[in-house]
Amino acid sequence: MEKLWDETLIGEWARGSDAAGELLARRYMPSIYRLCLRMLGRAADAEDATQETFINLCRRRSEATKVQDAGAWLATIAVNVCRNLRSRRREFPSAEVAPPEAEQPPLGERGDSEAIAKAVEELPDDYRVPLLLKFQQGLSGPAIAARLGISQEALRVRVHRGLNAIRSRFR
Repeated sequence: MEKLWDETLIGEWARGSDAAGELLARRYMPSIYRLCLRMLGRAADAEDATQETFINLCRRRSEATKVQDAGAWLATIAVNVCRNLRSRRREFPSAEVAPPEAEQPPLGERGDSEAIAKAVEELPDDYRVPLLLKFQQGLSGPAIAARLGISQEALRVRVHRGLNAIRSRFR
């Protein structure tokens, strides 16, 4: 039922209904923000990435008629925006100074979810992005593989290696 609702919203939006576009944004903005926050690690960056994702969505309005899964399409746009922001951040490092490592509690003293989130953040993009799309966005393996332009076998390898890297951190 949700997929049909999304297809209807996308179709209406592609045909010019701003109200449908607003509903689409309201529906997906929280999950896109969470994805961006996981990828970028800072709320301000996640807000920027979320906003840029929806700006890109508006620029791609003409492509919307071909979209069957709005969540996967938006997640793909968000992942690409986050990658671009991270690469720009590397090119132009911010003036902010990170707190010394000693100020952070040891891994075992944090809550489990925070420790896992930190472990996921530290993974390379090749492992982190598939994990976020699978476990945070709830996308299926075929949808993730198609969005990332890799085979399902390559996706399984990346998810497996990402999970193993996280597990080894807790041993």
